[in-house]
Amino acid sequence: MKPLSLIRSLLLGTSISLSSLPAPLVAQQTAPAAMTDIQMKSAKVQLLTPGVGDRQPLRYRIPANFQQTAVMTLEMDQEMAIGGQAFPKVATPAAAISWDQALTKVEPNGDMQMRFRYTEAKVLPKSTTPEAVTKQIQAELEKMVGIQGEFVMTPVGAMKSGRMMFPEGVTPSVKQSMEQMFQNVQNFGTIFPTEAIAPGATWKVTNAISFNGINITQVATCELIERVGDRVVMNVQIEQTAPPQQVKLSGMPTNVVTQIKSLTAKGSGKVELSLAEIVPTRSQVTLKQDLQMATSSDKAAQTIELSGKNTMVMTLEAK
Repeated sequence: MKPLSLIRSLLLGTSISLSSLPAPLVAQQTAPAAMTDIQMKSAKVQLLTPGVGDRQPLRYRIPANFQQTAVMTLEMDQEMAIGGQAFPKVATPAAAISWDQALTKVEPNGDMQMRFRYTEAKVLPKSTTPEAVTKQIQAELEKMVGIQGEFVMTPVGAMKSGRMMFPEGVTPSVKQSMEQMFQNVQNFGTIFPTEAIAPGATWKVTNAISFNGINITQVATCELIERVGDRVVMNVQIEQTAPPQQVKLSGMPTNVVTQIKSLTAKGSGKVELSLAEIVPTRSQVTLKQDLQMATSSDKAAQTIELSGKNTMVMTLEAK
């Protein structure tokens, strides 16, 4: 898989406590006719233990006209083997993505309408990364700048609906990638249970997510560590699994068939957030993924076995 595809897959699949990804900024060309409706995926939330002490519900209460800037940094190391032959680690540079966001309306039931716009996307090059690779990834990341949209978030942090608007010249592959990432914004479990809870409480958030055509089940187990006023600190443990399936990967010839044999991932992280803000004050999640797959084509009898191990670190900060 090319470094470009890696970054793309990273943006799609993770994401993230991107449950606070979006954000608008300026009252720009947001004509509804130019928007693309995004079908949001619902998550299942199950309270495991309520915690000990004074139990209170966790609910977002964001003040009127609230605006915020966020930066997400993605770092990844990758190991690959083809036909049993291992290749050197890929020195993929980190990527930093910034966006602005704002609260535009609060419904009587507490649902919050938000707008967002990506303002900057850049490579943080490593000394070991070839310059040509860095330039290629930078060119792809820059296609995100100017993409904007809107979404509705419930008081417990669940996404109900969303729309996106793309600048002229955005390629279909970038558009598809961004739409998939938008659908997966709740991936890392920053959705609260409806029940009142206290420190020590644990709950499970189950999502059906997809990226590059791979269907994945993700389970995030959250633990409330601390709550002081609107300030909340949580730990999160993440597991991803995918059953054997046939997929069509973007960028591959039409006659190539890819069979996912297995995909497993485990990760953990810490989230610090304010119930009065859209994006976490700071969250960092590390995810280690193991992928086994095979490719074949109608022009060759041989099936190629591929395996990959990826370690991703995603840091999200409000500015």
